[in-house]
Amino acid sequence: MNAFTTWIRRAKLLGFEGGFCIHPNQIRILNTEFVPSAREVEAAQLLVEVFDSQTVTGSGVISYKGRMVDKPVVDRARRTLKRHDRLVQITNHVDDTTE
Repeated sequence: MNAFTTWIRRAKLLGFEGGFCIHPNQIRILNTEFVPSAREVEAAQLLVEVFDSQTVTGSGVISYKGRMVDKPVVDRARRTLKRHDRLVQITNHVDDTTE
């Protein structure tokens, strides 16, 4: 693993959702490392589904796995799903153009 990959993984652990690169060889690393994991995507999807099904009555807050969940938490989950879809699409496009 190179230093750039290590740096990007550390940034993700610190909560960053993206970064900058100065060389074209870093693009794939950046996109691959910042794609939310399958576990993160699954958790976000489940949270959004539960929230949407439980808030049809007009309440903006639910109890989920022993935690209070409101709109900002669900918005973050929706951003995770959107970021995943976008980065997978970008990564697939880059792979298609480099073959």
